[in-house]
Amino acid sequence: RIIAVSNQKPMKGCMMGNRVADAGGFSLFGMTGAAEVACPGCGRSGARDLGKIPAGYLFAGRRLEQPMPGGSLYECVHCALFFRFPRPSADDLAPLYAGGSLAAWAERGEARCDWAIAAAWIRASLPHGGKVLDVGCFDGTFLDRLGGDYERCGIELHPEARAAARRRGITIVGNGLCELAGHDGYDFVVAADVIEHGDEPRV
Repeated sequence: RIIAVSNQKPMKGCMMGNRVADAGGFSLFGMTGAAEVACPGCGRSGARDLGKIPAGYLFAGRRLEQPMPGGSLYECVHCALFFRFPRPSADDLAPLYAGGSLAAWAERGEARCDWAIAAAWIRASLPHGGKVLDVGCFDGTFLDRLGGDYERCGIELHPEARAAARRRGITIVGNGLCELAGHDGYDFVVAADVIEHGDEPRV
């Protein structure tokens, strides 16, 4: 079973949010255009350009030495997804996320209603425990609320967040989405606040 939720809040210098995703396209500080912009959600062309996104100096709670180009905000006329194009490549984004401030993503678990719903679903489906993978587990707060009856595993990019998750008893099995392939045998896979950061959220 797979649970995918998003509760991102807008942050200065980067475009994130519910139903907002990044679409592939530019090397970090060099933009490349496209004759037709394909929606990263449904894959079809015909997105409507809603206007320019200003360049930003802030990313994940820290100031960049050079501004990140903003690109444009688009709306897919087919599936109504809002997305940014062009965007940095995954290789460009990885060190930015890894070097971000922990405080930029810190969440109080009790404030996340979506986490409570997901945890209740897992407990109801697996009342006697099971194996759960959280893709983008951050400091392990979500998995921690499941309790010790579950084998709790996580994938996390940020090194300090990985260390915090391990201190909570979470087994870290990878550092990024590219390491998700080959992981099987899980009763539940959770991806909270992750899909909108991927090149192809529909995948």
